[in-house]
Amino acid sequence: MNDATMLPVDDFLDRAQVWFMEAKVAAVFARVTQPPPHSVADRWRGRHLFKEEAPPLNRGALLATTLCVLRREAVEQVGGFNAALRSGEDADLGRRLLAAGWEVIGDPGLVAMSLSRESAHALLARYARWNSPNGVRGRAWWRQLSYAVKSMAREDLRAGDPLAAVLSVAAPFYQLRRR
Repeated sequence: MNDATMLPVDDFLDRAQVWFMEAKVAAVFARVTQPPPHSVADRWRGRHLFKEEAPPLNRGALLATTLCVLRREAVEQVGGFNAALRSGEDADLGRRLLAAGWEVIGDPGLVAMSLSRESAHALLARYARWNSPNGVRGRAWWRQLSYAVKSMAREDLRAGDPLAAVLSVAAPFYQLRRR
């Protein structure tokens, strides 16, 4: 499965297929990177959405379908993607796979290069879809705001990127629109 704006890097398919030698692996997916940033939106996306610092290998990850390989048998066993969901369908499938005893692998050695350029508005919309597909309210929203200020904006300021800090603080307010 491949998002149309993602380009597999190196020998993605050969490296991903190795995981399927393990009988309980249902899915393996790549981490996402981008070309060198040209705008505040690009810098923010790399830092907070793609989290370009290579994460550790994750054998119990929630599924991200931007660039992944799925075992048909496993997906069919848990009922496939939920067509009623407008967003978050990949995480939903990942949760059901994990609950059924399958493994979902986030392999940082597999890389997908994002070819898209996004406005700040489009970027915040994607962030909301990825992080709160059904919107946030109440305490959950206050936790989002606290994280945005204490972690994300602080990281932006440490990177010398005050305009990105503005996007970080705006993110939880944008999530209020997602309901």
